[in-house]
Amino acid sequence: MLFSYGLRLKTGLVRDEKFAPIALAVGQGRNTQYEAFPWPYYPVSNSTTDTTQTAQSIIKNLEDVKFEYAGTIDTLKNDIEKTVLLTTSKATQLVTLPAAVSLNEIEKPINSQAFNSTQQPLAVLAQGNFKSAYRNRVKPIMLKKHLDYGKSGALVLISDGDIMKNQIIAGQVQELGYDIKTGMSFGNKEFLMNTINYLLDDSGLISLRNKDIIIPFLDVQKTYDDRLQWQLINVMIPLVFVALLAAFFLLLRKRKYSKK
Repeated sequence: MLFSYGLRLKTGLVRDEKFAPIALAVGQGRNTQYEAFPWPYYPVSNSTTDTTQTAQSIIKNLEDVKFEYAGTIDTLKNDIEKTVLLTTSKATQLVTLPAAVSLNEIEKPINSQAFNSTQQPLAVLAQGNFKSAYRNRVKPIMLKKHLDYGKSGALVLISDGDIMKNQIIAGQVQELGYDIKTGMSFGNKEFLMNTINYLLDDSGLISLRNKDIIIPFLDVQKTYDDRLQWQLINVMIPLVFVALLAAFFLLLRKRKYSKK
């Protein structure tokens, strides 16, 4: 069915030079603790090869999105419009399956020359009139109003199901995108929320999430030149105000008791 939509999940794994670490327990007994090790099978991405407004509206201002043992996606030419949302970095290695993945790899230095492939799609948005999977099949019953093509719609294909997986530690569900073992946060939750809002045609929420917040900074040179003036203002004005207030109350008290 995906093939008829112009999409194909390739069999294989991605190793990326831009990756998230894997946390493993080291030590014995009560001295056991988690330690982070480099693990190229956990690619992270907040980039795309597509510069269209559609792609940018979903991934704008996103932190890195973490994948675990992800594959890649092929896009085929047909009437369906495809937009690449997330890709690997420009230094990627494609691992054909079947292949053995062993934690012993953390003991070996990473060979940068092995990452000889360019950016690979990890998440793709498809939009258009999707063809029915039953278009050329014999129906079990007579249907008078069957549709060979649906109304204009959209779907997003992601090459890794772990992108929406929460960590569960001691029965407590952690926030999506937060790795409690390494203390790192990723943009998985925001990416999925933006994607769902786009598919629901809720552009208002997307624009609100992607709003640029400009934080004004002080002029460093002007602040340095005028620092004495503002220090005096901030210190002297409150002191003068307190002194005037005290004098007023003393005068008021003196006048009150002098009449008696």
